[in-house]
Amino acid sequence: MHHHDHTNLNNYSPPPPPEIPAYKNQASTTPPDEGRKYQRPRRQKRNPLLIPLIAVSVLALVMSALYLQTLFAQAQRDTSFAEAVETCDVSETSPYIEVADDGDTLLMTSEGDESLGAPITEIACVFVELEVPSSIINRFETTRALDGTQTGTWDVYEATWNYHPNSGSHVTITVVDPD
Repeated sequence: MHHHDHTNLNNYSPPPPPEIPAYKNQASTTPPDEGRKYQRPRRQKRNPLLIPLIAVSVLALVMSALYLQTLFAQAQRDTSFAEAVETCDVSETSPYIEVADDGDTLLMTSEGDESLGAPITEIACVFVELEVPSSIINRFETTRALDGTQTGTWDVYEATWNYHPNSGSHVTITVVDPD
């Protein structure tokens, strides 16, 4: 058996260090401490009025849009009742469907068992032209005398109505501010 002698450590030499690749062996041009510090690239100074100027511009755009929307809604509502009545071929002299309060109110009365009024088909036509939601139309159609005055709102409108078989339905639709 071949036996190795491990008692003689004086002849031991560690293996050589691994070779450093040539691209890593280049001398550094920065001093040793400089490489460790993070230096932020210089930025140009920001104009201190830039953010307030942007905020004021955005606010002006929003206010202009709201103003134009209100102006458009005002112009639209001034004619929408009159247009609905005209589209439904209601006589301008009808005492049962009339536009009042400079175009901000629409008054309608349907015929009842003991009183004259507008045919329910004309009132239904006006409802369609004003885009009254189905939920309100259903409540209108099912209102009884015991129910008293009912109310419904949509878009910029508010409708109130009541019903009695003898006098028919009385409907008032007004333009309300969309606040």
